[in-house]
Amino acid sequence: MTPRNFAAAGAAAALLAFAIATPSFSQSSGGASNLQGGKGFGCAAGTTYQLVNGMARCTQPPPTRAAEAACSATVMTSGACSFSFPTSTSRSQPIAATSTAGYNGTASAACTAGTWSGISGASCTPNPCSAALHTYGACNFSVPALASGTASTMATTTAGYNGSSKATCSAGTLAYSGESCAAIPVNCGAGSIAWGASCSASVGYTVNGGTATLTNAVAGYTGSAQFTCNNGTWNGPYSSSCTANPPPTCSSPAPAGSQTLTCQAAGYATGYTGSVTQSRSTSCGSGTGWAWVVGGWSTVSDTCTPPPPSSPPSNALIDGGDSGCDDTYSKTMTGTYTATTTWFRSADGRGAHLGLFMTKRVQNWTFNGTSWVGQTPTTDTIVNMGSNPAHYCM
Repeated sequence: MTPRNFAAAGAAAALLAFAIATPSFSQSSGGASNLQGGKGFGCAAGTTYQLVNGMARCTQPPPTRAAEAACSATVMTSGACSFSFPTSTSRSQPIAATSTAGYNGTASAACTAGTWSGISGASCTPNPCSAALHTYGACNFSVPALASGTASTMATTTAGYNGSSKATCSAGTLAYSGESCAAIPVNCGAGSIAWGASCSASVGYTVNGGTATLTNAVAGYTGSAQFTCNNGTWNGPYSSSCTANPPPTCSSPAPAGSQTLTCQAAGYATGYTGSVTQSRSTSCGSGTGWAWVVGGWSTVSDTCTPPPPSSPPSNALIDGGDSGCDDTYSKTMTGTYTATTTWFRSADGRGAHLGLFMTKRVQNWTFNGTSWVGQTPTTDTIVNMGSNPAHYCM
């Protein structure tokens, strides 16, 4: 209880001792008059005259207390936090924030007559760690916000490098461990590599650390070399050579520039006689690595002639068929005949008989230079069976 509260309690007790049933009125001592005609009513010196509920009374002043000692500044601890309390008056209860780095908290302590009563209502929380950018070697790492007592392992954000780092948060402070940072190996792409005076060759895609053994591809030179891929760059050459070839010559003998073929070798049918003479171009030059270059064969002369024609087949009747005088008699003939009838008188006196004329279609032939080819007949030949055919028409 504060001094002010203590004095108020004492005054209330003195007032209760003289309460009367009249309206309340008070004045200081020293010949105070009542409300009835001004007749005097006095209180002893040092007391106070009062009318409470129509009753007159004199009250004593509150007792005077001796001054209480103040509390000296002090530091008190709760958990991991320390709290610094300043010099404080008796019956006060100051609140202090923690003075410990990396922590957040408050606490209060009561001062009574020069003595601290001890800490109360204390809170003590370690600070979290804010997000940060950390660098190790050539690698950068993005550290996320962390609560105290937690950790995070990050991969590097730097292009062309592999790396990791572990960040641990402790009361607002980050500590790092297990860190690494190394450049990512770069492979060598395909291309062309030159060495020596005039040697060069193509090289394929090669992984870092790989070796390529090359053979010169430039005409007129002979050579070889080795190269090693080192993080995207070809190192070398190693064990290399590059020398000019001896003066070039074409192989001997030279390819034939002409030839003579039989008619059949040249594609003619059997029976043709004569020959075909052909020629072609030949050349030797450095542009082809000193190899002979030959052109295609072309005909210079052709004396092939077809065989002489043979006699065509005998003209013969084509197609076979029947012919007769009437419906009761017929004669089978060779070839195709068309009957043509006419009346004539027989020499034997038997009367008029129906004579028989026949038409015969003859095959035509044409020589095509190799063989005879039959042609479609377009005319008929009339054959007169005579007045005395093999069979009479009765």
